[in-house]
Amino acid sequence: MDDFARSSAEDRIAAIEEAAARRDLRPMIIEKDFWVCWTLRRLAEHAELGPHLTFKGGTSLSRRPTALLPAFQKIST
Repeated sequence: MDDFARSSAEDRIAAIEEAAARRDLRPMIIEKDFWVCWTLRRLAEHAELGPHLTFKGGTSLSRRPTALLPAFQKIST
């Protein structure tokens, strides 16, 4: 996920548009879900904050980000 977050804007846009087309969703939805999941992961991994956080499922969390990873992983290879 971090490789995708650090990739160029052009590469991110291409991957997001591909993932959106495959799932018949708007790219904005895919991008929002990615950044929400990325942010939650970073918070959970934080040495001081992570142990005190509990995440409950919601619309963004109920969608498995791993379903989107193949499109995002193409950028990091």
